[in-house]
Amino acid sequence: GRADGEFEHEVALKVVRWELAEPALIDRFMTERRILAQLNHPNIATLLDGGMTEEGLPYLVLERIEGRHIDEHCEHYGLDLTERVTLFETVCRGVDFAHRQLVVHRDLKPSNILVREDGVPKLVDFGVAKLIEHASEEGADQTKTHFAPLTPRYAAPEQRDGGASSITTDVWALGVVLYELITNTHPFEHASRVDPPREPLPPSRASGNPALRPDLDNIVGTALRLEPERRYRTAGELADDLERWRQGRPVKATPSTWSYRLRKLIGRQRAAAAGFVAAHIVAALGLAGILWQAHEVRFERDIAQAEAARAEHVTSFLEELFEGASPKLEAELSVRDLLDEGAERIRQDLKDMPGVQARLLRTLGASYTGLGDHARAEELFRFAVELEGARGENRVEYIRALTDVGGTLHWSGRSAEAEVVFLDALDRLRRLLGEHRPFEASITHSLGMARTALGDPDGAIEYFQKAGELYGDDAPAKIGMVRANLASALTRLGRLKEAEAEHRAALAAFRRHDPTSVAIATVLNNLAVNLDEQGRVDEAMEVVEECLRLRKNLPFDHTDLAATDSNVASFLIARGRPESAVEVARSAAKTLKGSAPATPAWIAARANLGWALAQTGELDEAEGLLTEVEHDCEAGFGPDHRVTARARTLLGELYRRQERLPEAEHELGRAAVILKTSDAPARQRAHAFLAWGAVLCDMGKAAQGLDAIEAGAEIFAERPDDWHNREAEIERARCRKALSLPWDEMRVFDAFETLAATRGSNTWLVRRSDILR
Repeated sequence: GRADGEFEHEVALKVVRWELAEPALIDRFMTERRILAQLNHPNIATLLDGGMTEEGLPYLVLERIEGRHIDEHCEHYGLDLTERVTLFETVCRGVDFAHRQLVVHRDLKPSNILVREDGVPKLVDFGVAKLIEHASEEGADQTKTHFAPLTPRYAAPEQRDGGASSITTDVWALGVVLYELITNTHPFEHASRVDPPREPLPPSRASGNPALRPDLDNIVGTALRLEPERRYRTAGELADDLERWRQGRPVKATPSTWSYRLRKLIGRQRAAAAGFVAAHIVAALGLAGILWQAHEVRFERDIAQAEAARAEHVTSFLEELFEGASPKLEAELSVRDLLDEGAERIRQDLKDMPGVQARLLRTLGASYTGLGDHARAEELFRFAVELEGARGENRVEYIRALTDVGGTLHWSGRSAEAEVVFLDALDRLRRLLGEHRPFEASITHSLGMARTALGDPDGAIEYFQKAGELYGDDAPAKIGMVRANLASALTRLGRLKEAEAEHRAALAAFRRHDPTSVAIATVLNNLAVNLDEQGRVDEAMEVVEECLRLRKNLPFDHTDLAATDSNVASFLIARGRPESAVEVARSAAKTLKGSAPATPAWIAARANLGWALAQTGELDEAEGLLTEVEHDCEAGFGPDHRVTARARTLLGELYRRQERLPEAEHELGRAAVILKTSDAPARQRAHAFLAWGAVLCDMGKAAQGLDAIEAGAEIFAERPDDWHNREAEIERARCRKALSLPWDEMRVFDAFETLAATRGSNTWLVRRSDILR
């Protein structure tokens, strides 16, 4: 090495020990030297020098890498899923560079991928690497020494069988490492040289993390194909797919089927489908309606064969439609454009196949429902009913088409009409089949949903209970759905304890069906609302925290979960954590952006974001959001609806903070009048009264204001853990002071201390007590 002092650098020195200096190991060292000499890349350890010692032993002088094995690095720094994938993508780029220099590593594993403290990964130990052009010369004798050039846990099947190494053997090893990084488990935990090859469990199932489905499952699955020719052709292709996953674009590991591409297209325009389960949009085969997912019915062999033939036609048609639209898809073809084209082609091209035509019309109708275009959906569903009716009304297919019509009527707010259709469908089903439990349960559940929407929770409860009996214990997902809706109906009647039991039963059912189901987060949210309504605020918050923990492993942009996130934000606000609420609510709003203006989840996301921003002092952005929400509520629900009143309450609260008292009094007064006689949650009524009374007091109307404050305080008193009790104490004292009446200074001081400790000593709410000190 150098001894002139002009260049000092810590290096790693590899020397063959004399007792191990057999020809195979010496050849391995010389190979590594030749290979590293041609690999100059920021993610590959650099060869600085090499040669022979005075004793004739080979040595290598390498860049010294201070770092951890890649799996240990991820765990030590607590990298999340996206950070792990990003890091691994960089590793793949380094491997791809080596491949393009005609070098295969042949022993990729976590211990040969070091990551420095600055996050830069480095590939090391090319001692068993080989030039691709010489890989075919490998022979069985290469494994006869203890310097076998593979690690069984990471070796591809063809390597372990003594076959030639290639780029795809490195791709296999990368697939194994990626599997470990995203699941913390090995795909072949007990693998050895003699284990028969097999397909591993998909990463999402191995880890219980649904965020890996479907794309990362498919990426890893492609890298770990048993057949080399079915894997990624290069590490670069693997890296490219990981990049696509990070950017939310379709990955090549998944076949470009019509359903996958539609899901991805909607994913990029996700708000168009906000509030609807993606399966409703893409379930071309077996779709039974909007509110249900009935089991496929097979009565006789000829029916089964006819269904199979129809399915083949459906699939073929949709694949042709998407292939024809392929160039446009890449140019951001809208979902509606694609559906419009499909509907027109169905009408024109399938006139001689009414069964297939009806099935496809029902599928596209469901997609239009997902977009919120209920009128277009109803048009297609009714056309499907005509087609099926012409083939005979005493058929299950006709009844299914009827339930589709009922579903879109319900979603478009015409639940009375929907109920008539559901009752007709149920009557026809019973006359046709006598008893068919799954389909009858599905329609019965839909009748419960209609009764709920029509303001008849008692009637809804009867239908939900009957649906649960019909589904039985063999359909946990269905039972979970029914019991969750039963809980909501019980809540409407104020039967909170019974509702709590149903929420917990729904949780158990969904967990039994699929521990990674997004429905679990939704039910946890509803359970938290229930506990909060019971005044068990601390327990409610514990459930919210559980929901947040679960949420970390669920898809961040799932529209159903965005609604849950919005409710979680409201809990965070109530517990004095507005900064956390802003983060959660903003994520929900981002996911739901572009929804129909009056979509409840979209309204809630913006309202909660605006209210959280108001409490963090970001008043201008808050005003824009809350004004928009009030407008959309009035247009969508009417000026006297309780949802509109809630929007007015929040906007009025914002005006209070801006000292725009006449505007605040106008909004809060209207809200209080509406909520006084509505079925809104008691807490919302109390909030409106308390805020309205405080504004009246500030405007010199202290006597009227005190009456409103007392009305709100009386409701909050039933919830001793609610922080609004402390606010009520301060506002009551302010009014009494204005009226020259005494107030309880000790209670006010306690309220001030509590609010300062939980919400910050310099918040607007706490500063309201300054006049009393």
